[in-house]
Amino acid sequence: MIAMLKTVNEKETKGLSTRLLSGSLSRLSLLSLKILVQQLYDRIKDSIASLEHIQYLKKKQQNYKLNEKTIDVPMTIFCHQNDRKRKVGRGSLRKSVWPVPRLEAIFLPEFSNNSRITEKDFLILNCIGKGTFGKIYRVCLKFDRNFLFAMKKQLKSEILTRNAIQQVKDEALVHKSLSDGVFIAKCYASWQSRTHLFTVLQYATGYGDLFMLWRDYGPFAEDTLRIYAAEIAFALDYIHRNNIAYRDLKMENIVLDLDGHILIIDFGFAKKLTNGERTRTVCGTLQYMAPEIAKGKFYGREVDWWSYGVLLHVLNTNSYPFPNRDVTSHIELRYDSYNTPCCEPMLVDLFNKLLSVNIERRIHTFAQVKSHPFFESVNWDDVALKKLVPFAHIEELQRCPSCNSLYDKSVSDFNTTDEEENWAAFEEEYEFNSDDYFHDELQ
Repeated sequence: MIAMLKTVNEKETKGLSTRLLSGSLSRLSLLSLKILVQQLYDRIKDSIASLEHIQYLKKKQQNYKLNEKTIDVPMTIFCHQNDRKRKVGRGSLRKSVWPVPRLEAIFLPEFSNNSRITEKDFLILNCIGKGTFGKIYRVCLKFDRNFLFAMKKQLKSEILTRNAIQQVKDEALVHKSLSDGVFIAKCYASWQSRTHLFTVLQYATGYGDLFMLWRDYGPFAEDTLRIYAAEIAFALDYIHRNNIAYRDLKMENIVLDLDGHILIIDFGFAKKLTNGERTRTVCGTLQYMAPEIAKGKFYGREVDWWSYGVLLHVLNTNSYPFPNRDVTSHIELRYDSYNTPCCEPMLVDLFNKLLSVNIERRIHTFAQVKSHPFFESVNWDDVALKKLVPFAHIEELQRCPSCNSLYDKSVSDFNTTDEEENWAAFEEEYEFNSDDYFHDELQ
């Protein structure tokens, strides 16, 4: 590429030089000669700048693999692009003046109004998801399409209408604080335009999410379940050690990389709980909701281990542990009639202890999970280093796309969609006070 650029620039420069010489010999006016000299100077300057930029990128290529599997990208690689002089689009806020307009200020500092990168640095490839306030796109850098990202684009007017300003700010803040986690999808940057909020996230280029894998290959055998259970537990422990309750663990919020390793996404319900703080906000996905959340009791980070138990139960048995498939509200949830599944005794014991309605008898810490006999064969150092390969077991199974189809009720008791307790459901059914909902009540 550099050689091609040199050839092109040499031809262009040579042409200008020839014209300059010819102009001199033809006794052109002094003004004409001055213009030609300036053009020659500008071309040389642009060529040097282009060569320096390409050399910079090639140097980066030596440190990072430029293929779809490499998603852990330093944002400076395209921040460098913005160091070059260019026109700022109308949607950019990098020329904001003081005082900052309210529509910008209310989203600061989580969403910068003076970002070195903007949406104009990316090329949208396709839409990969739709959220409450906007869509999520698969994107790449315009000047280097080997790097793939997920970009969340949220409409400010919709956020304001739903009174969810603090919710989206908290999500961005929490996600950024957790981005160094081994099994956490990285949050690279967030900024705002006059009309939208933008967040650039790590894009997982694997199978999709855990739900898709389970749908095509489930139920998971114990060896496969053990690997995924270990990675999810490791991720939850990292989240909890950062004093955060995740509150929405489910298959759809776990995506897979090329080797089948997990990445936790979507921190919309995550809550910072420090110094023993507890909350009693009702939120999450109904079928995964812990009893203390549904009953409006104060709770802490331990509720995530209940959801963890439900998740493992579904992956292994193709059914929820409790008869809550048709509920549409947390007040309808039932936590009785639990039937012990027919599986290996150690796994039965793990389910029973994770899904005990009595929290005093329930497993609710990572230390308790690690010490359970079901994980006796797991080397947790290998888990952290991603040495366990879940796809090694998955590939031995026969793909069966219809086995866990949500529309095949004969083999699955799942609804077409999981009912979720969020601000929209409350607004529609309960006419709740949005301030009370979004500003968790702490004791």
